[in-house]
Amino acid sequence: MPDYKKMYLTLVDEVSNTIDRLTAVLQKAEEIYIESDDTEIQIADFRQDKEKQPPHKQ
Repeated sequence: MPDYKKMYLTLVDEVSNTIDRLTAVLQKAEEIYIESDDTEIQIADFRQDKEKQPPHKQ
């Protein structure tokens, strides 16, 4: 019979490690962006049909 507990714990451990690695890479990319000379933030509007979108609540 497969050791389901071992399988589960192995999966959870690897998923957790992957999340940690992705978080570290994201933070590194954010630091590179912040340290760059051109840090102007622009908001892109990718909606296809602006009239059909519900109004934004403020």
